[in-house]
Amino acid sequence: MYKIQKHVAFLLFLVFVGVQAMALHSFSHDDDGADCSICTLVHHSQQTPAILSGGLQFEPLPAFEVIQDVAIYYAFAKADSPKSFYPVRPPPVITC
Repeated sequence: MYKIQKHVAFLLFLVFVGVQAMALHSFSHDDDGADCSICTLVHHSQQTPAILSGGLQFEPLPAFEVIQDVAIYYAFAKADSPKSFYPVRPPPVITC
């Protein structure tokens, strides 16, 4: 599944880069007023609004009333360390 998603994302990226590269085509010819199909395609793709018109309509949620306040108590317990505490590191060794 991940491999398919990776290929689809790469394909969409190539389409996006291709459309942006076609935008460079508009600089290659003079403005003689002739309609070029590539320039028209690029113009329409760049003028597409990012926000869809006629989107979803949401109704506001009803207001909730607080019936009872919630009290949160934090309890901490401290344990005494044992008298025979073993450290993690071994003791130093003196070598002569």
